Amino acid sequence: MRKSIATIALGFALLGRTIPARAGDDELRGHKIKHVLLISVDGLHSLDVENYVAAHPDSALAALSNHGVTFSNARTPALSDSFPGLLALVTGGSPVSHGLFYDVSYDRTIFDPTNTSCSGQAGNPMIFDESTDKYSSGNVSLNVLDPATLPNHIDANGKCVRLFPHNAIRSNTIFEVVRASGGHTAWADKHPAYDLVNGPSGKGVQDLYTPEITNVNGLDNTVSVVCTVANDQLKVAAILNEIQGLRHDGTPGPGIPAVFGMNFQAVSVG
Repeated sequence: MRKSIATIALGFALLGRTIPARAGDDELRGHKIKHVLLISVDGLHSLDVENYVAAHPDSALAALSNHGVTFSNARTPALSDSFPGLLALVTGGSPVSHGLFYDVSYDRTIFDPTNTSCSGQAGNPMIFDESTDKYSSGNVSLNVLDPATLPNHIDANGKCVRLFPHNAIRSNTIFEVVRASGGHTAWADKHPAYDLVNGPSGKGVQDLYTPEITNVNGLDNTVSVVCTVANDQLKVAAILNEIQGLRHDGTPGPGIPAVFGMNFQAVSVG
């Protein structure tokens, strides 16, 4: 990994800050950084990382921490959750700027999923969780969004259309910035609703992998740390494939992404 990834940015997305930086601005300017791996760990505090690394200097986390660039004054908004936590990392903003407070919220400008003409008074819950997945007959997520479950809104052209998670973001994401500069991007997370990392363009992430962690009326991995770790491992396997220049599923890809990463959920569940 050290030969493939020049710099690793460790982002800890919930209930804490990122770990203290050891690299100054002048030092960073001299680096030839070509690939950044962003790791988001739900429920992990910066102090947890500091203590664990000190107690386990030969651990994988210590290797990542020592090899990566970390930031001492990065914060998620309070009260925080996965949505605003991750968006703090990939947009640099807060709910005030990017517009999302939680995966279930309320918006006065949108309409119910069944109101396909956007008629009547606007105002409806904006739900972007596991309930918006497309499911098999056995209640197993197909790991894609079901447009029929998404709210409707009136777009810039005056048409009543589905509101995808990426449509709800008001600010761009680092993935869109990298793509605009010709870089390859990838991300892995716990719900298909993390389409939101694509940003307003809907095209920020070229290789988005979202194995559902919580199936409606089906297997809920989060009731078990072991099952949650297994779900995390799916994303780890995807990242390892991408480090080899492949797509998340191991098929031929365009090379190692310029910016890529994943969410770990087991710490939050444990």
